[in-house]
Amino acid sequence: MKHFETKIVCMKDKKITSNHASGMPSKIYPNNGVYGYHDFYEFEFFTEGKGVHYINGSPFEVKKNYAYLLFPGESHHKLLDEETEFDLYNLKLDVSVPEKSLIDELSEYKNPLCVYFSDEDSNLIENEFKLLINILDNNLYNERMAENCAERLLNLFLCAVEKAEKSETNTGYEPIWETIKYIDKNFVKNITLSDIAKLLNVSENYMGVYFKKHTGMNFSNYLNSKRLFHSLNLLKETNMSIKEISFASGFNSPEYFTRVFTAAFSKTPKEYRNELKKG
Repeated sequence: MKHFETKIVCMKDKKITSNHASGMPSKIYPNNGVYGYHDFYEFEFFTEGKGVHYINGSPFEVKKNYAYLLFPGESHHKLLDEETEFDLYNLKLDVSVPEKSLIDELSEYKNPLCVYFSDEDSNLIENEFKLLINILDNNLYNERMAENCAERLLNLFLCAVEKAEKSETNTGYEPIWETIKYIDKNFVKNITLSDIAKLLNVSENYMGVYFKKHTGMNFSNYLNSKRLFHSLNLLKETNMSIKEISFASGFNSPEYFTRVFTAAFSKTPKEYRNELKKG
């Protein structure tokens, strides 16, 4: 679960980066198998591919015309079918680039933000990516043109999100979504795999296998990840004590919370909060 990417490493001398990748998935890219956390916006669009994409622990189906937008502080990893070729475009934006009004509009929709474009709209997206990659070339680089192109991509994505919400399109797996929704609503409580199994009227053993197949984690690790993300927000946004945060996030003791948090982020909750204050 430990993996951090920052704009310093990924973006280097430009506020906007974009690339086009294709081929067979590997353990290196994009099947890195670990969660990536970063402090920039990331937009990605698949023209080909098959597999599962996990954002903040929630699974989404990867297929042709799948696209997503990550906000700073969100995390994800991909598990693509290693026997199916993929083709994708990637855009990374420094937090200072997108217009605030555009980000505010996107923020109104429930995260994670994922959609499937129509073939017609996909052509527009791909053409914008090709133009942006040319603009970002060192011999052609024009910062303002790059910003305009990147914001057009986000506007196209926003339009697709609006369409998807109106049609109530569900982008996830069924019936795994019932379990995900249940955990999202009840993760601060003392819920168990047995509770999840009863929800789908299956045995606990079957539920354990089914859950891991569709989320890439066993139930306890998934539940802890939801609790950890909740604790991060409490550490950032409140003055609650570590003890209070541990119970408010669903952990049964501050000691266990600290142990799980440290294993995930390589620092204690207290150290994390101190770093936020320094920043």
